Amino acid sequence: MREKQDETFPREKRPKKEDKNSYIILGAIIGFAAGLLWDHPAIGMLIGVIIGKLLYDAKNKD
Repeated sequence: MREKQDETFPREKRPKKEDKNSYIILGAIIGFAAGLLWDHPAIGMLIGVIIGKLLYDAKNKD
């Protein structure tokens, strides 16, 4: 059973969860810093998380 799973999902084609999390965390940090300029860091962080997810999805589009 395990060999069949390895054939259908080769190791190099599997998505990396750390990669997605790094984009989201980076977006949150940049959004928080930008939010400090607007006096709304929480809103900036939320926008940063959304932008980080969109960047990850655009980069890994199949």
